[in-house]
Amino acid sequence: MGVSESKNITSESIYESLTVAFKANIGEISNNITKIFNKDDFGHDDYKFIKKLCSYNNHVIDMAKTLDVVEFPEKLKEQWNQVDNSKLPHFFMYAKDKEEEKVLDKNNSTVNRLGDLIIDKRIHFKSVVGKFDYKKLMWTPNIKDDTPVIDEETDKKIIDTYTHLDQNKRYYLDVNEDELDSKKQYVYVVIREKLLDICSDAHKVNDVLVRYLFNKKDSKYKSTLWESFGQEIVEALRKNVLNEVDCFGCGKVINEPRQRQVRCDKCQKEYRKRQDRERKRREKENLNKVSA
Repeated sequence: MGVSESKNITSESIYESLTVAFKANIGEISNNITKIFNKDDFGHDDYKFIKKLCSYNNHVIDMAKTLDVVEFPEKLKEQWNQVDNSKLPHFFMYAKDKEEEKVLDKNNSTVNRLGDLIIDKRIHFKSVVGKFDYKKLMWTPNIKDDTPVIDEETDKKIIDTYTHLDQNKRYYLDVNEDELDSKKQYVYVVIREKLLDICSDAHKVNDVLVRYLFNKKDSKYKSTLWESFGQEIVEALRKNVLNEVDCFGCGKVINEPRQRQVRCDKCQKEYRKRQDRERKRREKENLNKVSA
């Protein structure tokens, strides 16, 4: 191999090195070596040719440093062309995502035989779970598509606000791109709070967004929804799939809740007492205003 000449590192010398380096295609040489190794009738002559190609490949790799352009030996070009014009081994379908018609049929080469030993454990989602029903992510899944979750004005305000915050979360928080990951959780907390300022019922806000993003818009990007209202989505799934909810009062799991039940019997009694006390307080205030 050549030895590089001592030079100062300048823009011109860097440019010259890059120009020489990109004249060669290391991948092409390596692929041809792979083709030879995977031949059905691999023999001693093939082995000798691979040794020469490895040597040539090392020279090519060094070209960026030495600027020593090594021409491919003329006497090897016919043998090279035979290999270069042949298809890639079968396993390139998996290693390089090549189409089946662009690779050779499977043979008994070492790497090709690995395919018989390694079990494909990939799970194809559709074949396992069937059709996806986005309504399972909603606290009120039976609501009709043309019926507002809250009311038309509030639903629209939630969707418009969510869209604006989602598209501009990096800017309205004055967070640069390098800091976004470290402040990501804070970003989603702020988004959640701003949406709950519109409607304090998190389940209803979630239902508005789920129906919009999964049905009307059919958006591919839902990370903001999951990060901001993931808790409500999980609770909806538990209710709709597992038929269980956490009591809004004490947090105890309620199995097979009655329709619209969100509190255990004990907490529901306490909740009704508080509601009655509040109702009576308002009635008393109104009577005092009238008598005054």
